[in-house]
Amino acid sequence: MPGKFLGELESNDWAVISAINISLIFFLQGLGLKTDDMKAALRAYKAVSYGIVAILGITGLYGFIMFHIPFSPAEFSYGAALFCTVPTTLTSGVTLVNQGNGNGVLALLLTAGTNLLGIVTTPFYLKGIFSTSNSSVEGEGQALDPTELLLKLLLTVLMPLAVGKVVRESSKRIQEFAKEYKTPITMITNFLLIMIVWMR
Repeated sequence: MPGKFLGELESNDWAVISAINISLIFFLQGLGLKTDDMKAALRAYKAVSYGIVAILGITGLYGFIMFHIPFSPAEFSYGAALFCTVPTTLTSGVTLVNQGNGNGVLALLLTAGTNLLGIVTTPFYLKGIFSTSNSSVEGEGQALDPTELLLKLLLTVLMPLAVGKVVRESSKRIQEFAKEYKTPITMITNFLLIMIVWMR
């Protein structure tokens, strides 16, 4: 399949096309990011605090429950536990909030923040969850490399977001462009997100 072929194009353990798509999504997010909206999101400390606790705390604890549900095959239990311990997905988290007319800037802040913190929390959750099993879990001893995860997060999310914001602030004409073409930009973002799913 073409999607699988594109998804498997790698360079130094990086899925090249997926990384490009994610970078473009966050560049476009930065292009539409208003400074006033950023300040308002940072002031919403109660919402941010609850979001972090819900995403990394409450949802992560569900991993212990999911791991002990006797799914068949057993790999479903491992996958469900892993799903609970990881933070909000980089791409769909913000896109789905925007599609539902929610606070996209707050979603962006939570997505970036929880993914940075998730580099630290996820390995501890997984170690704790797998240690509650009587049987050995294949791949349990494999360590996640936080440095590599952080580098990928910086290069595919934070840097494109910052570049998009800098480009936006460099010219009033670009700000007007981002406002006038908000719908096409949103459609392009959705297309890039669909591409990522298509390549799985």
